[in-house]
Amino acid sequence: MISYGLRVTNNTQKDIIIGKSMKRKLLAGRIFAALVTLTCILVIMIISANQNDSERRNWAMDFIKSLFQDLIFTPVIFLFLQYIALKIILSRTVTKRPKLRSMLSLLIDDIIWNISVRIMSLCVEILRKM
Repeated sequence: MISYGLRVTNNTQKDIIIGKSMKRKLLAGRIFAALVTLTCILVIMIISANQNDSERRNWAMDFIKSLFQDLIFTPVIFLFLQYIALKIILSRTVTKRPKLRSMLSLLIDDIIWNISVRIMSLCVEILRKM
């Protein structure tokens, strides 16, 4: 499990320093992302200025297609494949074989794995209270 340097308990000086460095890294990442975005907009404007109307339309359609693929289509496929891998790992045949389960768990992203474990533990707590 990845902790990202943020701990919930024992706020020692080391933990506070790690938290501050993580905030600096996040700020640097946001600034870098903003600069890359502005650069891309500038490049788009330069390309657009050097084209005629038909070339602009074709380029705009290609841009919209690639944007759709990057922002909508690919994440949906990723989540679907993660769901299938979770279903396979949690099936009864795989839970009986720990080696196979550990190998298949490498297919699942850490964040999705942590979310699914939390959801399952909440469901178990709710069922125990009933």
